[in-house]
Amino acid sequence: RAAGLAAVLALAAMLLSGSASAKPPWSTDLALINKGIDRAVAANRINSTEAAEFRDDASAAASVLPKLPSSRYKNLAAVVHQVAGFWKGYDSPRGLTLFAMLGFNTRWFASHWDQKAGKDVFDASDGIWYRAFPGIGFQFHPLENFGKLNNFVAQKNPTRAEQLAQSLLERSVVRSGGLAWEYYFRFEGGQPPWISGMAQAVAAQALSGAGTLLADPTFTSASQRVYKTVPSLTRSVQAGPWIRLYAFNNDTVLNAQLQTIVSLQDYAGRTGDQAATNLAAQLQAAAVGMLPRFDTGYWSLYSLGGAEAPLEEGASRSERQHVQGDVQQARVEERGGDEAPPLADVLLDLLAPGALKPPQIGSRFDRLAHGGVARQDVDRHPVGHVLVRRLLPLEPIPMRRDDVLQESQGREIRPEGPRVGDVDLEPLADLLRPLVEGRLEGMIAQDQAGKTARLEPAADRP
Repeated sequence: RAAGLAAVLALAAMLLSGSASAKPPWSTDLALINKGIDRAVAANRINSTEAAEFRDDASAAASVLPKLPSSRYKNLAAVVHQVAGFWKGYDSPRGLTLFAMLGFNTRWFASHWDQKAGKDVFDASDGIWYRAFPGIGFQFHPLENFGKLNNFVAQKNPTRAEQLAQSLLERSVVRSGGLAWEYYFRFEGGQPPWISGMAQAVAAQALSGAGTLLADPTFTSASQRVYKTVPSLTRSVQAGPWIRLYAFNNDTVLNAQLQTIVSLQDYAGRTGDQAATNLAAQLQAAAVGMLPRFDTGYWSLYSLGGAEAPLEEGASRSERQHVQGDVQQARVEERGGDEAPPLADVLLDLLAPGALKPPQIGSRFDRLAHGGVARQDVDRHPVGHVLVRRLLPLEPIPMRRDDVLQESQGREIRPEGPRVGDVDLEPLADLLRPLVEGRLEGMIAQDQAGKTARLEPAADRP
């Protein structure tokens, strides 16, 4: 009995000793990070100052991680693992992007909980924005950042535009003879680092805008170097070139094509780049040629062979206006010119002159609004989401947002577009009437399930 007790105590001592000496899983990642920094210094890819800064960011994460609970720990540990995965390739721009992102995540999770997917948070130290991806923390997201830069240019905010543009240039890498911005997380089978054709087009647009706003040829020249990557990020479809939203696959995505057209036209207008003008025209012709294949009769596909487009992926008004005229003509030709237009065409035309009388508008809203976004069927097609996108103003409007603690007093005013999925139509019925009065040409309403009511245009107004 005494021998048995001694054996149990010895085993317990061994287990306790092993537990006490066990290393946390992220210690291996930190060792790889330090090895990668040493390797980059030896290869003259980074200097001693950069190496010290990168080590400081890694050490800060190592200090904070043991103190974090649950999801905060998991998110920061995931970012450490992510940064370690690139240990063989650290250089100045990639190292800056990765370690600045690690530093931001460390500071955030030291005092904040993780955020819902898609939350954008601003780092006041360098102007860069990070997007929340639950499980892998806040990620550097090129399209998000160049969208913000476009906003600062539109707002004529030189201070914010210059800070963000300069910080983005410092994170650019050379690809295909031009400047590019990489995504460092896995997505839809794509292995990082990967790039996006649409994001590159938006980058050229935003940097050319910054160059114009700031009268700084450095940013204009950079935008021209960015454009050099765009032609190589297209592929051929039946109607012409199509932008690769993701460089690693062949998805034919409609909103990516439309946004690229708008971005390249803006860029070409500011720089006089004839090659970009020509490519934008070819992309537009391809969009017009392929658009009928995206049309479901009441909405559109997100990509050919894929599911319908979610609301947040709907084309903006500026995108729609660039192709609407040619698209409408293509649809008329496809139908032979005389056939009644499908519901999608009617809804697309809601911005045309003419109107229903206010009582008619009110009765339609009363029938469509039942505690949320309308879900009734018109000719067996759900139209509420389509209808709302056409009725509500799509331009961003100035709003006060409390996005980030790092902002001055945690607040700033910036343009924000409405999120249609959050709209409750019932209390907004009276508000919507003046928005659409004078703009509606007609509205389809449901009288009986599966049947479509007559289109009832209003009498001409003076």
